[in-house]
Parts: sequence; structure tokens; C-alpha cells
Amino acid sequence: MPKPWKQNREAFASAEASGSEGKETDPTAIALLKAELDYNAPKLDLHGQNVPETKRLLAQFIENNAASGVAGVRVIYGVGTGALQDVVFKMLAQMKERGAIVDYASPVGHASQSSTVIVAL
Repeated sequence: MPKPWKQNREAFASAEASGSEGKETDPTAIALLKAELDYNAPKLDLHGQNVPETKRLLAQFIENNAASGVAGVRVIYGVGTGALQDVVFKMLAQMKERGAIVDYASPVGHASQSSTVIVAL
């Protein structure tokens, strides 16, 4: 089943264009879509990092950008052995549970083996 924010792409576009309510949309879906569409969003490239360094860099990156009022960021973890992907998704799940981030997901149109995650702050 597609993610709700993928299903809301059309509703978001029409609501933004017309300035009207349009279809009912999920605020989390809108936050993720805005983050995905912002090509100037800050990026954290974790290629070549080890797990402890990834944990430190990701926590600092999210905290600094959230404090700056940034709507969303991109985190690039690469494919490699999957260790960085595991730690990134585990940390993001914990951050979401604590309310430090709105949500996170792989970009629209990317395969499930994407090496990037979009984070709505």
C-alpha cells in the first residue's frame, strides 16, 4: 500500500495552486511532501561514516535544523552493508516517537533500496 503522503500529492498540488482547502489531507503527509520537494533542503551525507559517528552527526544535524526552523532535511546514508541505514531508521523512529521530528520516508519514486531518507521537522 502506498504511503499516505504519496496518495496526497495531487490533493496537495491542487490545494496549493488554488489556495483552497481542496481534498482533505494529512498534515504529516503535507510536511513530508514539502520536505521532499524542497531541493534546497539541508543534506547530511553519511557516506564513509561509522555507526557511532553517524549517531552523533544525525542527532546534531536534526537538532540544529529543527532549531533553525527548517521544514525538512535529506539524510543520505548510502547502500553498503546496511549498518548505517539501520541506525538512521532506528534513530529517526525514536525521534518521531519523542516528537522531535514529524515523520520520515524514502523519496517518492525511489526503490525500496533508496539510499536517502526525507525527514519532516
